[in-house]
Amino acid sequence: PGITFVTGTLRVDEASTFRGCGILVIRDDYDPNTQTNNTPSTRAMLEIAGRFEWTGLVIVAGWAPNIDVEDDAGAEATIVGALFGEDSVQSGGETSLDSATISLKVQNRFRVLYSNALFQPGGLVYDFLPLVRKEVVGIRDI
Repeated sequence: PGITFVTGTLRVDEASTFRGCGILVIRDDYDPNTQTNNTPSTRAMLEIAGRFEWTGLVIVAGWAPNIDVEDDAGAEATIVGALFGEDSVQSGGETSLDSATISLKVQNRFRVLYSNALFQPGGLVYDFLPLVRKEVVGIRDI
């Protein structure tokens, strides 16, 4: 297991497989320390036309992040762990989720398998999120 960072788009083409384990972070290239227009030049996107297999945590974050499991015969995604998406709309140094836009377009098989214990008190996700000032708001089956 490891931590894998992708800036911009992670695309899994037809007839190819992307697999791994650990923490996968897909983000845009926006840097509030150097950019003043609040708009990245690349968006955080996960595009799947082949096979995507990940064990662990997948985070897709940035300005209007996009996850797309395409309508191709071989497109299939399986995450054993957790999937988080965050639209970090920046305004005056504050993060606002009021106008968040996260696109999840599933046109083929997409499974997210997780342990409910992770989200309960004492569980990894439940205990970790307060450290980054996030809270478990709810758990939704996809």
